[in-house]
Amino acid sequence: MAELDDRPLYLKAYSYPLPAGEISIFIENQQLIKDLISRRDQAYSDLSHELRTPLTSILLLVETLLKYTDDKTKTWLDKIYEQINRLIDLVQNWLEIYQLEQNPYETLTFQELDLKQLILSAWKSVEMLAQKENISLEYEGEEKIIIEADINRLTQVFVNLFDNSIKYCDPDGVIKVIVNVQEHKSGNSFVEINLIDSGVGFNGEDLPYIFERLYRGDKSRTRTQRTGNGLGLSIVKQIIENHQGSILANNHPETRGAWFKISLSLQQKQKE
Repeated sequence: MAELDDRPLYLKAYSYPLPAGEISIFIENQQLIKDLISRRDQAYSDLSHELRTPLTSILLLVETLLKYTDDKTKTWLDKIYEQINRLIDLVQNWLEIYQLEQNPYETLTFQELDLKQLILSAWKSVEMLAQKENISLEYEGEEKIIIEADINRLTQVFVNLFDNSIKYCDPDGVIKVIVNVQEHKSGNSFVEINLIDSGVGFNGEDLPYIFERLYRGDKSRTRTQRTGNGLGLSIVKQIIENHQGSILANNHPETRGAWFKISLSLQQKQKE
C-alpha cells in the first residue's frame, strides 16, 4: 500500500451561487504549478549565486585597468564598469527577493522604532539626488509613532520609494508623506502611510504590473538618465508583506503623481 504524503497541498477554491440559495464549490489542485514555480525560482537563485563571483572578479579587474589606462580607453572602461555594477545589483536584488520569500521571518529582526525618524533617515540617503532637481519632502502626521519593524528593511522600503519618485518628479517637485494611525474594527491599531509625488504618475497599462519582478514601465515617463533593474518595487512589496502589511499603487486624484498607500500593524503578530 502506498504511503500517504504528509506535505501541504496547494489548492485553489472557487464558489458560485446557485438557485434556491445553494452554492457550488470547485477545488483546483495547483500543486504542480506551485512546484514548477518553486523549481524555477530555485534555478534563478542558483544561477544568481553562480554569476555573483565572476561578476565581482570582472569588476575588480576593470577597477585595476582604470588605474593604468589613458583617457580615451578610460571612457570605455567607465561604461563597462557601470554595466557590470548594474548586473551585480540585479543579481543581488534577485537573491534578496528569493531569500525574503523563502525565509521571511529568519531575515527580519523586529524592534520598536520611531516611524517618522526612520522616514526622514531614508530621505537623507537620497537627498542629494533630490537636491539636483530641487525636489523637497513634506511630512504630515503625528510626531512620534512607535512601530514594531525591521529597521533596515523598512528603511530600504522608503529609500526605494523615494528613489522611484525622484526619477519621475518634475523640477521643484514635492514628495509628500502623510501618516495616520487608525483603529481596525478588530481592535488592532495600524498605521497608514501615503507617499504621494507630483510627478507624471503611472501609465494606466502599467499599474497592474508595477510590483512584478523585472517589469519595466514606459521609459518615456522618466526624466532622468538613471534606470532601475525592475526589482526595486518587487522588493518593497515583499518586505511590506513580510511585515504582515500591504501596499497599493495608484495615481493621486489631485497631484496626478504616483501614490503609494502602505498599511502596517503597529505591533507584529507572533508567528507559530
